[in-house]
Amino acid sequence: MRKFSLFRVTGISRKHPWLLSAIGLGCLEISRVSKPENAHEPLITKRFILIGSRRTITNFQLGLNRHYTALSGELLAGIIRELNAMESASKVFTPPDRYIRASRYRQFLDDCRQFIHRHHQAITSLKSSPVIPKEAIDQLAKRWDLLNRRFTEGDQHRQKMNALWMASTALTHAQYFQTVESEPLTPEPIKATLCFDDSNLTVAAAGSGKTSVIVAKAGFALKAGYFKDDEILVLAFNKNAAAEIRERIKERINSQLGRTVTIKARTFHALGLQLWLHQHASTTQGQQRRRPKLVQFDKHPHLLKQHLQKLLGAGNDFSRDLLEWATYYRYPFLNDNSPSPDPAVTLSTLESRYHELCRSYVKSKQRDGQTWDLAVPTLQPGIFVRSHEEAKIYNWLYLHRVDFAYEKACPPEIAHDINNRASNYEADFTYFPADKRMQEIYHEHFGLNAEGRAPKFLGAKEYEKRANKKRHVFQNLLVTPLQPKGSRFIETSSAGIRDGSLFDTLEKQLKARGVTVHPECEKLKAKALAAFAQDTDFHDLLAKFVSKHRDSGLTFDELQTRYDRLDSENRERSNRFLKWMRPYCESLDVFMAAQNPPLLDFAAMIRDGAHILRNNPPPSLAVKFVMVDEFQDISRARANLVAAMLDHAKKDAMFPPVSG
Repeated sequence: MRKFSLFRVTGISRKHPWLLSAIGLGCLEISRVSKPENAHEPLITKRFILIGSRRTITNFQLGLNRHYTALSGELLAGIIRELNAMESASKVFTPPDRYIRASRYRQFLDDCRQFIHRHHQAITSLKSSPVIPKEAIDQLAKRWDLLNRRFTEGDQHRQKMNALWMASTALTHAQYFQTVESEPLTPEPIKATLCFDDSNLTVAAAGSGKTSVIVAKAGFALKAGYFKDDEILVLAFNKNAAAEIRERIKERINSQLGRTVTIKARTFHALGLQLWLHQHASTTQGQQRRRPKLVQFDKHPHLLKQHLQKLLGAGNDFSRDLLEWATYYRYPFLNDNSPSPDPAVTLSTLESRYHELCRSYVKSKQRDGQTWDLAVPTLQPGIFVRSHEEAKIYNWLYLHRVDFAYEKACPPEIAHDINNRASNYEADFTYFPADKRMQEIYHEHFGLNAEGRAPKFLGAKEYEKRANKKRHVFQNLLVTPLQPKGSRFIETSSAGIRDGSLFDTLEKQLKARGVTVHPECEKLKAKALAAFAQDTDFHDLLAKFVSKHRDSGLTFDELQTRYDRLDSENRERSNRFLKWMRPYCESLDVFMAAQNPPLLDFAAMIRDGAHILRNNPPPSLAVKFVMVDEFQDISRARANLVAAMLDHAKKDAMFPPVSG
């Protein structure tokens, strides 16, 4: 309706009447009422004084009244037309002839809201109009209030109408619900069968009749004429479940409808493969149709290795990023989230548990032909250390060709002073200065934070006490003419690993003590990367991450958002991981598609199926009603596939999953 502007004569002006009469003139006071741009704002009223001859004033008054009357009538007629349409739409829902879907009723409520906001001020103006009959205004006001009340009720009216419809329909179709399955359906399954909202979730215990709801719902949808056979699809997680549903529909619904029902029940992967074949056929017209070869990365690890070697051989940033991650970020930072240890547990036991925690990330290894319990590997083939942080330090020393030894036995006097008894002690790292006149330098790496505190799982105070003792012993080693007191000891801590300062500090301390630190050796880096690329643990990581990532349906941008919530240390570690893993995974699809025949895994069937539905759906696709068996097992990728299927027929699609 157009923006209205009503002019109304409000009376003869009393401003200087004797003066105007003396000179043969008259005046008229006029109000102009306009609708504002924003419906929430009040009407705009302006007042005018018209001065002219008495005849002119009289004629103008008559003409203006005719204009006001015509415009008021036009405004009233337009509102009534829209109100009639709103009331007709409302009758569909009171009482309903089928289940009222939330989306359709929500649209009706939105239309009500817009109608009320659009005409609220106009109704107010018309109620005070002197030219509209009071009976017409009263009738309009009554209908207006009824519609406004319906809008105020919101979804309550829909719920009430649906409850009445389901109760009535259950009685009307009682024979169907008695015979559709081998046993009559009870009230709860009947209610689930008759719920035809946009999306419905049926939750029931195992063996309580979930499949019966699927069968009965599919049959009722056909019986009531809601959907056709090719518009209904049932999805299951495995072939046996899909076959059972197909057989049950064939056995029970055919006899109910007296015809052969052709509803499809299939697995997610079968649907994805069908869509993949459609896409392939549409892009290779005139060529021989190639059926893909199914691969499972845990059973075909050579494919991931082959792709890895291809990327490593390309000489790009991938090799650099992978080696940097393997050298410094392979293992997670351990957080102190455990409770305080039992005071009766000794420090040596706590240290042993810590080493076991570190080793739990890797498998049994072999070193020098001996069984090396569970240990943490380094970039130097065959060498293992006791903790993740020590592995990072070892890798740095190895790549910079520092002359050092790991856990070399200290002289007896040092072992005695540290352990208070005649026993062996091995410092974490031992360095050999370039000047042979200088004696060995010892390096202890402590699990201490920036405040010098040890985590609870290492023993906290007891660990700190032992660290102080080691520090005292090493700082008071025998001095030499070239090595003053304290210069034969280097100390680092977990704090330096976490804030990234450790290696710069270590390099300065080594050089200050006469230990040569070379630039990173490119040959050693290439050798280390080649050895790391053959590591079975790394291959397991590749297979697990690639499989889980492809199954998840998450994009790398979404992964990045999740990683941003981590603590700062592990966030940086995760970013370094994505830096090489992202190009690996993104180029993996190209690698698989280039093979002959093309390679396809289960995750790609579902992921690509969703992509095809959104971008190039088959012209013959008619599905509007999707039921999912065992919905509690749904993954993000499968949910995306279902959503893409429903979006294909957005206005008519329905989604009633069944969960056990």
